[in-house]
Amino acid sequence: MVKYRQNKGGYPMAKRLHIIFLGNVKDKGYRFFIKQKAIELGLKGYCILNEQQQIEVEVEGKDKSIEEFLKFVQK
Repeated sequence: MVKYRQNKGGYPMAKRLHIIFLGNVKDKGYRFFIKQKAIELGLKGYCILNEQQQIEVEVEGKDKSIEEFLKFVQK
């Protein structure tokens, strides 16, 4: 399950996306693929395994890139 919220980012025509992946996500390689896709789309941010053993992602970038990233992580 993916839980997310979108906020306006720090520069024009930008968005910020905060996502928490719920469920058994530890040791599945998700963080690697998430990071690769974010780099490919020119997004900035972080991807960590939080204290609750959930993957937490925050990215910021152009609207189109954020929308494509969101579609990618929802697969």
